[in-house]
Amino acid sequence: MPLIKSTKSDNSFTGIWHLTESTNMLSQMLRFYGKYNLPGHYTHQRRIAEWYAVRLILHEILPDKHFDIFL
Repeated sequence: MPLIKSTKSDNSFTGIWHLTESTNMLSQMLRFYGKYNLPGHYTHQRRIAEWYAVRLILHEILPDKHFDIFL
């Protein structure tokens, strides 16, 4: 998961990377940070990879923060 670019302003932080990992690899990487339950309605592999990747990049750019994501 190479972080390509990051920018920070007063109220936001943006991180961009090139997603090349498989869903299995992303799932294994995310397990390091705890238990996440993939929503059952996600069936397309690309969308599943994006779901995992969002959580991984948040852990990377906010290492000392706790966060919740609500759909």
